[in-house]
Amino acid sequence: MSHLAEVPAHTLTDASPRRAGARVIHRIIQNRAYRSAYQPIVDLSTSTIEGFECLTRFDASGDRSPDTWFLEAAEAGLGDRLEADTIGCAIRALRILPPGLYLSVNASPGAVLTGAILPIFERIDPRRIVLELTEHRPVENYAALNEALGPLRARGLRVAVDDVGAGHADLQHLIHLRPDVVKLDISLTRGLIGSEAIHALISGLVGFAHAIESRVVAEGIETPAQLHALKALGIDAGQGFFLGAPIGVRR
Repeated sequence: MSHLAEVPAHTLTDASPRRAGARVIHRIIQNRAYRSAYQPIVDLSTSTIEGFECLTRFDASGDRSPDTWFLEAAEAGLGDRLEADTIGCAIRALRILPPGLYLSVNASPGAVLTGAILPIFERIDPRRIVLELTEHRPVENYAALNEALGPLRARGLRVAVDDVGAGHADLQHLIHLRPDVVKLDISLTRGLIGSEAIHALISGLVGFAHAIESRVVAEGIETPAQLHALKALGIDAGQGFFLGAPIGVRR
């Protein structure tokens, strides 16, 4: 999953019912009206935590999904700024994270291509970062995206493709980016038990990912039955409330 949000009503008084608008997005950025939470990612072969996904929670309100906040920021011309600021906030946890554990952060290919988020990773050890690419539409220039990611990947940064199996453009992402990590969409985990089709789909994705030397992470594990079935399919790691809820960190 990409970003996580919580929203009470008082900060959207000048927003339309459907859109936050540039003024509200700007205020969120200016006031740093967000914080980070961290959900454990567990190695399924050892049952130990291998890293944490960084999730953004907004101190705003409404029924907007997290992705909607970032989409509206992009439409207001503030998407790169919001992504850079929230990633910068999230990776502060590296200072207290035990050695050997990594942080997984979400970013759009657009923010990579513009260079908006890349300087953040030059100031830290990129070997402790997994960069999850979250956009669900075709990337127009994979060569440019690979070129932008190249120097950081050479220094050890790992790239993940998020929400694989949800449709959209994820198969093209897998083919052209050859990610280090493939993250299966939560819908596959939720629909797995009792579905031969989803079982076959996950099996195929695991086989493909392992063939290109990618590690497979399943999201949304909420029951022992799901965990058992995913382990049997060869999933490398997982996250979800059954394995650990997000840990909130106050500013």
